[in-house]
Amino acid sequence: MGAVDPRRCAFGEVADTEPHRGRNFDYFDGVSGCGNFSAAGLWPNWPRWTGWAALGIAALSTVLNLITPSKAERMLWGPVTVAMLVLALVVMVWG
Repeated sequence: MGAVDPRRCAFGEVADTEPHRGRNFDYFDGVSGCGNFSAAGLWPNWPRWTGWAALGIAALSTVLNLITPSKAERMLWGPVTVAMLVLALVVMVWG
């Protein structure tokens, strides 16, 4: 057994070492979450359409995660994004 390479991710690929790559998607997820919070009547009190936009993003994310060629990603992120889609739908319909 050798030492664990800290650059390795859960599925064995080498982690991205550039600090700025992919950060826009992190902010995008945060904005989507704020849209869901607002639709539920919580902070930051944005217009209701932001919740519908967040629902659309969740639906797109779910479809893309379920059709990915990587079985490991499908098995991990498929159920997670389905749960996120269901919760976003619940917030928009009953929230």
